[in-house]
Amino acid sequence: LQDIPDRLYEAASIDGATPKQQLFYVTLPMLKRTTLLILMLQIIASFKVYAQNIIDNAKALADGLMKRDVDIVSGGTDNHLMLVDLTRDDLTGKEVEKWLDEAHITANKNTIPNEQRSPFVTSGIRLGTPAVTTRGMNTEDMDRIAEAIALVIKEKEEGIEKARAIVAELTAKYPLVM
Repeated sequence: LQDIPDRLYEAASIDGATPKQQLFYVTLPMLKRTTLLILMLQIIASFKVYAQNIIDNAKALADGLMKRDVDIVSGGTDNHLMLVDLTRDDLTGKEVEKWLDEAHITANKNTIPNEQRSPFVTSGIRLGTPAVTTRGMNTEDMDRIAEAIALVIKEKEEGIEKARAIVAELTAKYPLVM
């Protein structure tokens, strides 16, 4: 019974290392695991904030569009994207997608519920907020983006230059850093 500590010491010995070295060899992986765990928890926490910001921005963008008399299919959004119904404005998703692209706003033509047009033309556009959120934009900026999109929808091609000016203002405020 008295030789158990000696046997444990021998079992734990690492190639004749001193007790200090053994402590280092045993502690270092534990510290690495702890540091990695802390880092992972920080990443998860920051991702949760980022994901919530995406949703908050999407809600603000949808609200800003509806405030400007633009129809959102579901009456708002609970996630990162929204579907704009262009039927009332007698526009196609294809043409609005093109005009928004000319204003440097990315959107995709998208079918809407009870679609009457071809999937290659569509009556709607899909908008999302992950890219602008990643760039650092916030809910106040979403109102400016809503203004730019509404300008293109309501004024058609004549609204492109005004929308492009808003986009230039926002991208200057939030430059890409590489």
